Amino acid sequence: MALAVTYPAPRPLAVAAERDFAVDMIKGFACLLMVIAHVPFPHAPWLQIGTEGAVLFFASTGMNLWHIAARDRGDELRIAANGLFLIFAGFANNYVNGTLGQADVFQSAGMAMLAMLVLRWMLPRFWTWLFPLPYLIHFLNAHVYYWKTSAGGVSSFFLSPGLFPLLPWLSFYLLGAHLKRYPRRRMRLGVALLALLALGAVVATRGFVFDKFWMSADYWLLGVAYATLLLDLFRYWIAHRPRARSKQNQHRYGPAGQTACGFDPRKSRTLPLGAGYTDADFALGKPAPWKELRYWGANSLVFYILQTLVIRVLEIWLPQGLGLLMASLVLTALLLRAGLWLQRWAKRQNAWPVLAGCAVLSAGTLALQAWVFHGYFIRSYSSFVLTLAFVAAYPAFKNLSARLPRRYAPANGLTASTLP
Repeated sequence: MALAVTYPAPRPLAVAAERDFAVDMIKGFACLLMVIAHVPFPHAPWLQIGTEGAVLFFASTGMNLWHIAARDRGDELRIAANGLFLIFAGFANNYVNGTLGQADVFQSAGMAMLAMLVLRWMLPRFWTWLFPLPYLIHFLNAHVYYWKTSAGGVSSFFLSPGLFPLLPWLSFYLLGAHLKRYPRRRMRLGVALLALLALGAVVATRGFVFDKFWMSADYWLLGVAYATLLLDLFRYWIAHRPRARSKQNQHRYGPAGQTACGFDPRKSRTLPLGAGYTDADFALGKPAPWKELRYWGANSLVFYILQTLVIRVLEIWLPQGLGLLMASLVLTALLLRAGLWLQRWAKRQNAWPVLAGCAVLSAGTLALQAWVFHGYFIRSYSSFVLTLAFVAAYPAFKNLSARLPRRYAPANGLTASTLP
């Protein structure tokens, strides 16, 4: 099973403009698993790390980042600016989680965006093949050189121990980019097979440790195989589900296939109730079961910060268990619609007043908590305000970052895609 003969995916403009259903499904599944991991289950504490939802979330984010960067439209400055915004504004989510001073999901995503831009600039032909390197550096730190051995501090953003430090978690972002860059099935199966063989050798010699905090070798190898095989499973399911076998889907990529299905890109619209599907989806026979999961994946950052808030509030009445899980999923799905409406509103406004309003509202709320009110309930209220401020501020900031200079203008009038 030769891996080197697999060639990168072509980049026709019509393909680059479409979302990848399999990636959205993986990220939606990761959102579900992260809710499960965040809900306390006293009789099943292994669910906190056993789902490996973060692995899937980061790998699918890497797939989306490659999809954006591969268009070669000179958007590097915009991507870097959005990455910096996630790093610093993402502390609103850290406040909700109680993880201030650590690299949580948003800091991890922002740092990964910057690191991937640098690697792509330095090694444009081979950068995705480096996906094992961040873990190898982490392994040397944990077992050979001991550069960092205590949690906390700025170093926890870059090396374990920490929440989601750049090393080793960058491995999964690069893995996602690699699987997206080399989309043939033999690449996916080859990577998964090598990971499983190495996993068997590690377990046979060291036992099954499965340590997320220090990222043990078996945790990393299982995560690589898990993300790779799940992508293959969703690709197979999408290709073979009954509604995907229509004659129209044979040319679903490209203007000819879209025209044959009666799709006019100028009239493409999002359906009511936040279904997340356009006219093209229905013309091409794409609506299918699990569309809610795919909807979560297509809007994963908003889903993630909202589920954190929802669990925090619901824990007042439902401290643990299946009831909290089901209530959290339902309420997060409903709030997701409201959050996306807020983002659409913010995107239509002048960016500066929106950002200024979010900053003033957040600062005022934190000041009230620090000097006037105290206790769990006011902290939950503060979390609610900071969450909404982040949701509204991100599209406003992206409007500003879209004005940054490009290396050259986008081809055929295509506009900048939304980030994952």
